[in-house]
Amino acid sequence: MGTNYVGYFGKLTSKEIVILIAELKSKLYTTAKSISSFIYDTFGAKYSVSGTADLLYRIGFVFKKSTGVPCECDIAEQQKFVSKMSKIFKLQDADTVIYYADGVHPTHNCRTTCGWIEKGKEFKQPMVSGRDRVNINALINASDVTDVVMLDCASVNADSTQTLYQKALERNVDVKKIR
Repeated sequence: MGTNYVGYFGKLTSKEIVILIAELKSKLYTTAKSISSFIYDTFGAKYSVSGTADLLYRIGFVFKKSTGVPCECDIAEQQKFVSKMSKIFKLQDADTVIYYADGVHPTHNCRTTCGWIEKGKEFKQPMVSGRDRVNINALINASDVTDVVMLDCASVNADSTQTLYQKALERNVDVKKIR
């Protein structure tokens, strides 16, 4: 007595599943809905949120916290930046001040986030420590690190940046050019 039953393997091919797994290992998705959108955009297969969750469990992923790891710098990018800035400094005259500008948001005791991560594996996220957020918009003189123009602000945006630059202009009235 035989049956003609053929098992259902889902809407994705084996090759598409391999591509999906590679995507999930390279990027942290925090919702099944966003993964469902990726599947539809990439493969044209429609999955409900619960169907996506079922698929994720079936291919070995669970919803859990990521793992925080210290940030690492890109040495090659830093070397390119130093080379570029060396050329700028060579062209600098006495009537020019060069500032580095950045808005920073220091915090203490950062937390990792939850997302769909392969079961038994960690998804590492670079992080610094942090708890309370502070917004600081600042300029530092490239030739004199004691010359800092700083603005503690509610938000680092166009308005706070304009105010910061105005403070730099007021501090450097005798300078012809600020870069």
